[in-house]
Amino acid sequence: MILGITVTAPANALGNVTGSATDPVPRRLTLTILKRGDANHETHPAGFTLSEGDPASAPGAVSAPGPPIVLRRGEPVEITVVNRLSAPTAIHWHGMELDSYYDGVHGWSGIDQRLAPMIEPGRSFVVRLTPTHAGTFIYHTHLHDYLQLSSGLYGPLIVTEAEETFDPVTDHVIVVGRAGVSSEAASVLSDADSVVMNGSRRLRQVWPAGKRHRVRVINITPDDIFAFSLQTINGPATWTPRAKDGAALPAAELVPGPARQTIAVGETYEFEYEAPRGRSTVWLEVRTTAGKWQGQGEVVIR
Repeated sequence: MILGITVTAPANALGNVTGSATDPVPRRLTLTILKRGDANHETHPAGFTLSEGDPASAPGAVSAPGPPIVLRRGEPVEITVVNRLSAPTAIHWHGMELDSYYDGVHGWSGIDQRLAPMIEPGRSFVVRLTPTHAGTFIYHTHLHDYLQLSSGLYGPLIVTEAEETFDPVTDHVIVVGRAGVSSEAASVLSDADSVVMNGSRRLRQVWPAGKRHRVRVINITPDDIFAFSLQTINGPATWTPRAKDGAALPAAELVPGPARQTIAVGETYEFEYEAPRGRSTVWLEVRTTAGKWQGQGEVVIR
């Protein structure tokens, strides 16, 4: 069953296309989808490049998951999504509040006869939005979920407050996905060989010691519920929950506790972790809710 709810709003609200001369000039980004040709193309054969300003400007390297798109709350943005694949696709902005037309569910998002299109090969689609609150979100394909998701068509979307700066040295995004899954049956088998973190089966990161870190965890697998944890040689580390699905938690829940969290498809969580001084190692561990081992990443603290 699919239920659609129409929410009306004044013109110019939530990225409406009706504008005026007094509206702020939006920030302009170009997100290009294309095949990969690097060493990791076997696990994730497709990915994204991201550039800012002139759409013809030189993009960065192709990556899967896609690079973090970092926006500011209240700052309007236009994201031109360019499809350089040989197949159509559509990009959904998971958890964001925006005009339905831009939300990426082709043939459904929108109102009346103005519905979101499929992005055909060689075509592009301009998404207009103004983030209403800070948090951790996701952009991902909304077509052929098993095939395209496990090809690498997803990435983190971070919205900061105006006075904040996203610093990847102490702000870490861990995206749990699957690679090479082409059917529901293959995913249900919980094949550990297909689980990836940030597109890698052997994720390794270095975090500075003695610092406070923000850990953003995202589950963008096709249909898995996982138990995610940060482990030391003595068991779970300690972290403090901060947010869920882009919403800050109430003060009563900001309590330090064991660094483990059950996370379902499409959920995002944010935690604070105080890294100890000196050199040590912690592990990012993914298991099924029944305890079956699925994947592990290494974090060197120094």
